Amino acid sequence: MKWLIPALLLVVVSFLVPTAHAQTYPAAEIFGGYSFVSFDAGGGDRLSMHGFNAAVTGNANRWFGVVGDLSWHRAGTCEGFAGVTCSHSSFAAGPQITVRGSQASGFVRGLFGVDHAGIGAGALGLTASITDNTFLAGLGGGVDVRATPLVSIRAIQIDYLTTNHFSNLGADRQHSVRISAGVVFTLARR
Repeated sequence: MKWLIPALLLVVVSFLVPTAHAQTYPAAEIFGGYSFVSFDAGGGDRLSMHGFNAAVTGNANRWFGVVGDLSWHRAGTCEGFAGVTCSHSSFAAGPQITVRGSQASGFVRGLFGVDHAGIGAGALGLTASITDNTFLAGLGGGVDVRATPLVSIRAIQIDYLTTNHFSNLGADRQHSVRISAGVVFTLARR
């Protein structure tokens, strides 16, 4: 009979420990990596731009967080013209929902923020540029594969971004796709 209470405690604790471990989640995650954007230049034309994407996610619980996302992209030859460069950058934030597994996590998110586009040209020491800022709305998701308890590899992240650059010049709304991959660092577990 002396062994019954310690045995029951051992059974209860053995069931609680895996549950408590399974319920932990990162307090915050920092992502950085390569990014490609297929920017809608209007009229069916698309610009292939390369750059980076960075994000910080603060997690309120195991499945819900708020993400801040920053990206920058550039095309050295814009619309096929040598000496003309195009750039695209954005800052957005929004809710993120994550499904966490032991070796991988998947997420979906909504993004809302500001987007900046620019076209510049230079010749004979003279430069000219035109830029525009507009509202950005996006929807995306991705998959992170755990490498260590504190480091994951973002195997893929795909974001659909809609903007309305140069509308005052008669441009149509842009529907762009951004694809990113890189490294995710986990800060403190809750």
